[in-house]
Amino acid sequence: MITRNPPIQIENQLRKEALYGCIICGCPVLVYVDIIQQDKEVFIPENMVALCPIHRNKYHDNDLKEDLLRNAKLSPYNKEHQLDAFTVHSSDITVNVGKCKFVNTPRILVVDDFDIITVKRNPEDSRFILFDVNFFDSLNNLKAMLSENSWHSESADLDWIVRYEPRHLSIQKQSDTMLFDAKIDNEKEEITIIVDGFHYNQSLIQISQNEILVDKEEIAQDLKGTSVKNYEAGIMFQTR
Repeated sequence: MITRNPPIQIENQLRKEALYGCIICGCPVLVYVDIIQQDKEVFIPENMVALCPIHRNKYHDNDLKEDLLRNAKLSPYNKEHQLDAFTVHSSDITVNVGKCKFVNTPRILVVDDFDIITVKRNPEDSRFILFDVNFFDSLNNLKAMLSENSWHSESADLDWIVRYEPRHLSIQKQSDTMLFDAKIDNEKEEITIIVDGFHYNQSLIQISQNEILVDKEEIAQDLKGTSVKNYEAGIMFQTR
């Protein structure tokens, strides 16, 4: 199996046919792989599938066979288990971050005018949520990124753990204690985001259910307990 980055048009085609989740488990974090080996310059969507990083690795280890992927390509997990998908059916997208509530505000966390976390609707199917997340380490190295749920990380870095339960996504890098956690409340249909071990320009960023910390100091206290709607951005700050 070969893991490559196809043109964005093919990524979009593979995501759409998979109903925006791994065809095996529904995880919204996706990589795009060849079921059979083909020329590295050629991308044939009929021979490619959208998988999460965990199932990509399982297939790489020959734990998933070609016929299973072919069947799942035709009947992806999110088609058979629609209630498990990372979807919001309400008219608004509400994101909870450290006791702050942001409604229809895609740019959730902006540091030094750079977007660290963005949450938005999929324009092709508004039920599905798209994440842009940039994972920087303490030396300001970009270790991994989500770009509209497409996953990109260092090719030799196998330390990332992506877990998915119905409507609950967790991405963790154990060696750097880096964590991104997003969960949809089944009753309110609100998304709660928790972050640990994030950095930008060497500032440590942590978000719990109760507070937002930068270098261990709480910020955005004036927004705590409030609901902000249709803002350009949610949490914005400048590093020292």
